[in-house]
Amino acid sequence: MRKSNMILAVLVFVGLFLIGCTGGGSRTSQTYSVGGKVIDSDGNGIAGVLLYFGGGFGVAETDHDGHWNKMGLHGSVDITLEKDGWAFESKTVTKTDPNVNFLGQRTHLLIITITGEGTVEQELVVAPLGVYYDHQAQVKLTAVPDAGWRFSHWEGHLEGDENPATIVVDSGKSVVAVFVEAKYTLTINKIGLGSVSVTPNQSTYKYGDQVTLEATPNSDLAFSEWTGDLSGHSNPVSITVNDHMDITAVFVMSIQSAIDSAQDGDIIVVPPGRYYENLNLNGKNVTLTSEEPENPEIVALTVIDGGGIDAVIKIENGETNAIIRGFTITNGAGRLVNGVRHGGGIYIRDASATIVGNCIEGNSVSEASYRINQGGGLYVAGMLSSVTIKNNLFRNNYSGGSGGAIASSEGIDDISNNKIVDNSCDGGGGGIAISGGALPKISDNEILNNRAGGGGGGMSVYVPASSGQYISGNVISGNVCNWGGGGISLSANHNVRLNIVGNVISDNCSNSEGGGLHLGSGQHIISSNTISRNSSLKGGGIAGRGSHKFIDNIIAHNSSVEDGGGVYLYEGDPFSWRHDFSGNVFSRNNSQNNGGAVYLRNGYPTLLVGNMFDNNFAKKDGGAIWIGATSSLVDDNDDLLPKPDTFNTYEGNEPDDIFYE
Repeated sequence: MRKSNMILAVLVFVGLFLIGCTGGGSRTSQTYSVGGKVIDSDGNGIAGVLLYFGGGFGVAETDHDGHWNKMGLHGSVDITLEKDGWAFESKTVTKTDPNVNFLGQRTHLLIITITGEGTVEQELVVAPLGVYYDHQAQVKLTAVPDAGWRFSHWEGHLEGDENPATIVVDSGKSVVAVFVEAKYTLTINKIGLGSVSVTPNQSTYKYGDQVTLEATPNSDLAFSEWTGDLSGHSNPVSITVNDHMDITAVFVMSIQSAIDSAQDGDIIVVPPGRYYENLNLNGKNVTLTSEEPENPEIVALTVIDGGGIDAVIKIENGETNAIIRGFTITNGAGRLVNGVRHGGGIYIRDASATIVGNCIEGNSVSEASYRINQGGGLYVAGMLSSVTIKNNLFRNNYSGGSGGAIASSEGIDDISNNKIVDNSCDGGGGGIAISGGALPKISDNEILNNRAGGGGGGMSVYVPASSGQYISGNVISGNVCNWGGGGISLSANHNVRLNIVGNVISDNCSNSEGGGLHLGSGQHIISSNTISRNSSLKGGGIAGRGSHKFIDNIIAHNSSVEDGGGVYLYEGDPFSWRHDFSGNVFSRNNSQNNGGAVYLRNGYPTLLVGNMFDNNFAKKDGGAIWIGATSSLVDDNDDLLPKPDTFNTYEGNEPDDIFYE
């Protein structure tokens, strides 16, 4: 019995041993072994490579022939390899991959050092950017000097001065980029007669050196400007050397010297060039002209630049026949008198002059407070003045007071055939401001896109005396103002009669009254004008008071936010008594309140005969005409108009033709 028990125990032990050796079947199926070889690009094994197995399965190392193996893995395992001076691919293995080989690429260290100041840019042809490069990698090196330095040459494993240069990394390499401090030359040239001093005067300069240049013209000449690697007209001037520099000093005739040497009646011809001068005719009755004053290209090239310090030209010493012709007159700041500046481009007082064929642009007067400075482009004053202004272009001039382009208190006889564009002022008269004295003839001008902070976007006129003058044949368009008269603001003493004849007054705007025309006191005749597409708060086309005659005008497509889409006339002038309307066409004017074409609250009879009212509109009352309770409409016999009116023609006005308050 004891013997049989021993046999049973032995059998049980053997059975357990066999089960342990076979892993019970299930454990053997979850583990696996993998092996392989790590080789270089020539197929040779690489010894001493460490293989790292993800998931905590440890490390293996290749033998002297590059072989390796690893047991006890299960699942999917990531393998990465490492050895100094080599780069390897990574792989993921499973139990289906019993044999896995790896390819290694030798890498080399490329060391870049700098002598001097600069950097070296590295551009790789066939390998990722880094400190280590694959064997046989081609690397383009570009030496970039810092400011004030230049690249000289390469040293070490790269020689010569080719830049950029390419190096083949087939072993560890070391390259030195050599930069040296740069030396720069300064070349001075001259156009015209004069000299230039250079301080300090050296054959070469370092980066950042300060050098002073001073140009000295010969007698009767003037220094004009620097060109080349230096621009402007400051003299002397300090420059900072930052490269090889080539600078030219330009000397031109001195216009002032020519004036000073001239006799009455002389003609001074100025060749094209830029002349930085502030001229004074000093009583000389001379003609100052460009070479071809009727050629716009020559006018544009013959520039008198005031440098922003004074009026460009002053005519103030009793000249009786001075002529300025064919120049571009710019960058003037006006004549300073008692702390106030007038006449940015040209200043005239108690003198007679003709200003013809010039471009007067980019001048400004803004020294003192609002409405004191006058005439951004040109200013005329003095009882002895007699000035004609013809065929000029006034553009982009500015006044902190009145008259963006032209201002006068007296002394202008004629303003005709000028183009007055894009000027501005903070007071009245974005283009022209006439205040006091007689009104000059203002005819055949284009007055466009000017702006006034006060009244009269295109033109502001006040005439205290004299009668009969004309504003005629002008195109006044696109002007804007904050007060009355987007196109024209006209005021005079009650007994003054002015003639506004044959103008086109269109597309102007006032933020107050009279988008096209604002009329103050006086007895003016407004005839044969086209007043269209203007807008304002009141009186889209015309607003005002006084006693005026409106004859044969076309008043169309004007609009107002409040009353009087076409015309708004109100009381308030003790010398007002009546207005006359005859032969006018009122068409398609619009009021967002009362009086689509005409709004009358002047307190007196208004003559209304032979006019045409068609398709005017008022949001409230009086599609054609709104009449205040103290006003009336009469015929040419001063009889009240019948109801319905048979002396005028009405068609398509809304909501009605005439509304009596």
